[in-house]
Amino acid sequence: MVQAVLQDELDEDGQRRWAERAVRVVERGFPNPQEFSDWPQCERLLPQAQAAAAWIARWDFAFEERGRLLNQAAYYLYQRGRYAEAELLQQRALALRERALSPNHPDIAQSLNNLTELYRNQGHWVEAEPLFQRALEILERALSPNHPAITNNSLNNLALLYHAQGRTADAEPLFQHALAIRERALDPDHPDVANSLNNLVGLYRDQGRTAEAEPLFQRALAIWKRTEHPNLAAGLENYAVLLTRTGCTAEAATLSAAHAAHAVRAHWSIENRLHDVRDVTLGEDASRIRRNPGLFALLRSFALNLLRFHGVTHISLGLYDKALNFDRLLAYQGL
Repeated sequence: MVQAVLQDELDEDGQRRWAERAVRVVERGFPNPQEFSDWPQCERLLPQAQAAAAWIARWDFAFEERGRLLNQAAYYLYQRGRYAEAELLQQRALALRERALSPNHPDIAQSLNNLTELYRNQGHWVEAEPLFQRALEILERALSPNHPAITNNSLNNLALLYHAQGRTADAEPLFQHALAIRERALDPDHPDVANSLNNLVGLYRDQGRTAEAEPLFQRALAIWKRTEHPNLAAGLENYAVLLTRTGCTAEAATLSAAHAAHAVRAHWSIENRLHDVRDVTLGEDASRIRRNPGLFALLRSFALNLLRFHGVTHISLGLYDKALNFDRLLAYQGL
């Protein structure tokens, strides 16, 4: 984040120590990107995570947090459709974990699964399938056959790969098994249950089994609506396709409009909490800094993250009180 600022003041060993401390702080603050409610915080911390990735590569850090941070940041980028950036970080996370952990460690299966999901979504099926199989084998050896982690990782995603390849006979029992595990292990309104329902619906829809698909889709949509999950937008669009195929074109048009409105709300949630604050409160767009402007953008985000982490809601007052001096920022974080 501020490596360039301190570069003239610290020797090589000092820079390494500072960078290691910063990587640990960023990893500690980066939330679980599987929780969509934490996406705005993931977006705020993403520049710091990407800077930390560069430090990890430069100094070849060996502590545990390095792989976890890269994995979390890569998964968030994947969720936002930024596949090229996600793939690079995920490959590095996998390489780090394979160096540090035993071959059958569940964290390796997690990185394998995330990487293969990237390949699957880009149509790289040949690369994806053996990695999915390897991840599933690791988890089945490490965990019980009905453990939710198996569903959340390779079992469900291998079924999605088979579905994309048109191998519906292979995909359906895996989808059904994944749904059964999630229904036993999770709350009935958990978004993962809705995702498994939606996967089965997509399979039935493509097979023309609309009568079986619709009640499952209704149940999934009800869960997403109650939890305000971002998958609601895609779910509404898929349901519109299903209604169109059954001749209900008027209802389909209404759902398509609702899908667009939900997508707009999701965009402005991040815009208002991050970009608008950096522009209006910190004057980013009006800044006349021309040398290393990205560095100062990182500093602004760093200040916002620290303040919000400690419950500050009035950013202007918080910056005046806490963030005018970098040493005070570090002290505020307990460094």
